[in-house]
Amino acid sequence: MHRLPRHLCRHLPSCNSSLRQAPIRQAPRSAPVRLLSSTSARKDLPAAAAATSSPPPAASSAAYCTSLAQRSDHPSYLAGLLLPARSKRPFFALAALNVETASMKSLRQDSLRNGNAAAAVKLQWWHERVADIYEDRLDPVLLHQPLVQELQNAIRGDPERPLTRRFLEQLLAARQADLATATHESLNDLEAYVSQTQGPLLKLQLEALGVQSDGADHVATHLGMGIGLANFLRGVPPLAAQGHVALPGELMEKHRISSSVLLKPEERDPHDDENLRAAAFDLAVVGNEHLRHARDTFLNPESKVPAEARGAFLRGVDARLYFERMEVCNFDMDEARLKQGGLGSLPVQLAKTKFFSSDPF
Repeated sequence: MHRLPRHLCRHLPSCNSSLRQAPIRQAPRSAPVRLLSSTSARKDLPAAAAATSSPPPAASSAAYCTSLAQRSDHPSYLAGLLLPARSKRPFFALAALNVETASMKSLRQDSLRNGNAAAAVKLQWWHERVADIYEDRLDPVLLHQPLVQELQNAIRGDPERPLTRRFLEQLLAARQADLATATHESLNDLEAYVSQTQGPLLKLQLEALGVQSDGADHVATHLGMGIGLANFLRGVPPLAAQGHVALPGELMEKHRISSSVLLKPEERDPHDDENLRAAAFDLAVVGNEHLRHARDTFLNPESKVPAEARGAFLRGVDARLYFERMEVCNFDMDEARLKQGGLGSLPVQLAKTKFFSSDPF
């Protein structure tokens, strides 16, 4: 009988029964998302770090990335705890890079006058560091930046099989292009964005697990879109609270949702709430369909997806739970029950999926 890892058990609430997994089936009843700030890396390094001749210990830089994931991408952090020991370090390095680059748009939104330029400079800085690592010209001084050190280890840890450069460049290019996008105009635009961010990230994490497979990459493409749409939906209310309208313009027009409906929830009437639920339903259905396609591909023997790929796909558990809770809440994005734990909590479901289920997520 499997025993759960001790590091995961502390996250688990006590429970005696199993969660009923409810796929999305019907429309709502009422209506059918620490860099060096300058391009001069040496200038931005603290004086003490620049003076020393060696970078921080690997354990310290690895702990930095793990801590960043724990604080800012808790689902990835919990999934990473269940990976083989040899794969945790590169997995968390990639998760930390994703957190770092995803936060750039928040920086832009915090200061519309200067934030866009600062975010663009930081993303360009990462473009250059990735190129430096692949072309073996990285300035040793930059290894004092823990994420740079960990990214180099992830990319070149296996000299015979470095991580695919194209995937990293896709992720960074998508983040950079998104800086100029205040709101995605259509659902297709939003899908294209998440496919260029979450998809490449999952494929890189597969490679960190030693998996290189066309079938696994196909799963990653659709799973990444499901994860990305779940993350997007989850971010709509907090972004609205900060004064930003995130819903695609196409859905706003289709469901007759004005900006004020999102930005001033205290002024909504029942009809406004109904329209918001209908828009959330449209997004949830698309996201859940990507999860279904990914699951079916994984379970299809003809896809020949290696069993080792399941570790990277555990990140999909969080998206599945989110869509299930959306249905329970009648697709109310503000519903507090979306944050409830209990039997449906992420640690419980990650453990069940990892040790007791044939499903990848």
